[in-house]
Amino acid sequence: MFSDFSFSLNIVSNFLFFYLKNHLLTIKMSGPLWKIKTTHGFIMKIFTETLQNCVKQACFLIREHGVLLGTMDSKGYILIDSILKRENFLIYHYTEDINIGININQFYKTLKSIKKKDTLKLIIRGKDFLHVNYMPKDGGRGIQSKIPISPVQSIEFVLPEGYGEPIITQSDQ
Repeated sequence: MFSDFSFSLNIVSNFLFFYLKNHLLTIKMSGPLWKIKTTHGFIMKIFTETLQNCVKQACFLIREHGVLLGTMDSKGYILIDSILKRENFLIYHYTEDINIGININQFYKTLKSIKKKDTLKLIIRGKDFLHVNYMPKDGGRGIQSKIPISPVQSIEFVLPEGYGEPIITQSDQ
């Protein structure tokens, strides 16, 4: 009778071991859909601050070569066409094309306390939230936050042609 019990216990423990092993491997293999890391989180803060003065909601198109932003203000006066290139990030993990809508005011409030040289990570694990993590350069306490991803509606527009290369000047000129 005791040997039957130990045999049953052995079968149950083997089943649990293989179940948990396969389950944990599944969790481990299903990583983020998109993940970026940069040591220039301050630049992203300035970018979102500029955006929040123009638009409330923005549609970001995550692609293999970078993150595209093409949007207009609610009145249709301001056109924003921008790309954040893949090579400008320390880490750029990409699995599929994703279109996400982000409330820019909420995104800016999340990034508001970033200082120069702080490390910023943006992660999309599912299609519900943009996870924002940043760590101060001095090694202080980092911040973790989630911003809801909104359903997006693509806006089609024609980019103006005929502009030459931009002229970059110092801000004191």
